[in-house]
Amino acid sequence: MATLEQITEEIEACIFPVNIDEKSNLVRKLVTYSKRSRAVIGMIVAKARRDNFSGDMESWKAWCQQNTGAVDAGRTHLNQIGSLLLDMHELLDEKIYQILLALDTNKLLAIYRLHSSQVEEFIKAYHPENNNVETVRHHVAFCLKEVDSPDLPEQSKNSNPENNSKWQPSLWDGIEVVFNFDEEDFYNLELDALKANKMMCSGIGMLSSSIKYWNDNGENTTTLAMVEAELRRQADTVKEIREQQAAELMNAS
Repeated sequence: MATLEQITEEIEACIFPVNIDEKSNLVRKLVTYSKRSRAVIGMIVAKARRDNFSGDMESWKAWCQQNTGAVDAGRTHLNQIGSLLLDMHELLDEKIYQILLALDTNKLLAIYRLHSSQVEEFIKAYHPENNNVETVRHHVAFCLKEVDSPDLPEQSKNSNPENNSKWQPSLWDGIEVVFNFDEEDFYNLELDALKANKMMCSGIGMLSSSIKYWNDNGENTTTLAMVEAELRRQADTVKEIREQQAAELMNAS
């Protein structure tokens, strides 16, 4: 049986199972266990749409929700990320493709706006791997002639804590900073018990506030459905961990 690392490497190389059931099994496994999952899941989602659900958008949407929990914008973003990587695998040389593949998903979503013929020159000219998300978005806007200069406005530079030692974040500034990180960044953090607890408590607080907003405003039931599906998956993961720990204790005694 292939390991998660082998599965990830095959998908990144655009090697996919043909059968939709096999794709479903892969994507569910990646959603639950993989630390490099979002871009790879996006590639499976986009490939499934092209090969298994061509002309049947509603079935593809249902498949996405069932297997990834993604709906609406979340589903769209996965498909955009996956489509970009699938297309660029055919067009870019391996070195440039690997640079693209290693970018966090917020940067990939920004680059998705470019025409496929622009991507290679964009990577060579602007080195998105060395810039933050805000800078990458601005460079994309410049390439699309939406702004007049590739340089960030002075206001944006001054709002960046890396460029201004006197900058002090408000709560919302902090949330904006966190939002610009990708899921993989959090998975790759080196944690201890104190840091892990701080992250968990902060995440619970932000999630509770967001749910309260949607409840008070009676909007976006699809977002709440996505949250519910994600919480169920996380609960299943915790259950598996606890069962494994209990089994290890039994074997040790």
